[in-house]
Amino acid sequence: MGAECSCVCSQPLDGKTPEEVEQTRKAKSEMPLIPGAVNFSIDSDESIILDPVEVLPKALIRRYLVKKYFKGIPLFRSFLSPGICVYAPPETDPDIEVIEKTLPPFNFKRAKGPTIENYPTVYLYEGGCYSGQWDISQQKPEGYGIMVYLDNTKYCGEFKSGKKCGRGRQINVEGDIYEGEFFNDKMQGQGKLKRSNGTIYKGGFINNLEDGEGLLEHMGKTIYQGSFTRGLKHGYGKLTINGNTYVGDFSTDQMDGNGTYTWIDGKSYTGGWKANKMHGYGTYKWADGKLYVGYFVDGIREGIGSFKWTDGREYKGGWSKGKMHGEGAYIYMDKGKRRNFVAIYEYGKRKKIVRY
Repeated sequence: MGAECSCVCSQPLDGKTPEEVEQTRKAKSEMPLIPGAVNFSIDSDESIILDPVEVLPKALIRRYLVKKYFKGIPLFRSFLSPGICVYAPPETDPDIEVIEKTLPPFNFKRAKGPTIENYPTVYLYEGGCYSGQWDISQQKPEGYGIMVYLDNTKYCGEFKSGKKCGRGRQINVEGDIYEGEFFNDKMQGQGKLKRSNGTIYKGGFINNLEDGEGLLEHMGKTIYQGSFTRGLKHGYGKLTINGNTYVGDFSTDQMDGNGTYTWIDGKSYTGGWKANKMHGYGTYKWADGKLYVGYFVDGIREGIGSFKWTDGREYKGGWSKGKMHGEGAYIYMDKGKRRNFVAIYEYGKRKKIVRY
């Protein structure tokens, strides 16, 4: 065979009659393209196997093989494609294409080695398509490449042994963008995740989730800086919401442990927390100088505690549902002198004086 072969060209080969040419063409048209792979031999002892195409008309397949696959014969002599190869970029979801146009270039490392080769786009039998470098000894992506998955998620970056590994950029159809490190096909290491709702996370990842030290931003402002575990705020950190700030312990995305919460209007609380509520022993200060030191349950003063007013009055005793309850000492100023009495209170109301 050669460039003038009558089975792939419109002109007959010198020395053949038109009838012989027609018989050759007829034989080629009857090749079983769909049932199995097609074997070709081109002036060589080597056999080239092209995988079947099950969805295209035979004439289109034949023309495609001539124009495209024959140009890539060296490729197929050492590489058994796990899919259908095409000489075109991987098909990308239109919404992802719009996002990509807004992003700066992202540089990647290309693998080098005697078994590393660049190949055209392969539509994989297992689903999705890949274009880039392959390790022909493993028949797997290796080095730099572009993968489009069945759910249209697009990954551009580094591969190792057929899996995402190294640095890369991944965009899904929801508009989430991740740039950073991958390992074993997952976001793992240091990276940046910009979600479609506008929040941006920068920090550590393990198994596709925020894990380790990280920074969470929204609309250009830092809303959390601290520890994450399995995608949730966990450990020590600083949270800022609408000008209010909490610094302390977190557990499974909630303020839990010990910490200080400062409100934008000047109030503050330092002490125990449970499930985002003041819980346990703590100190609550008002901007005007009032002060409570004592116990809380589910965000409400409950148990034993003391309350100081700005005019010098003070109460020390029991509390329930945020009000003075039970026995307690009431201290007040009388003509410049401190006086006190012990009384029984019921939900903020004094019922009787026990003693002075």
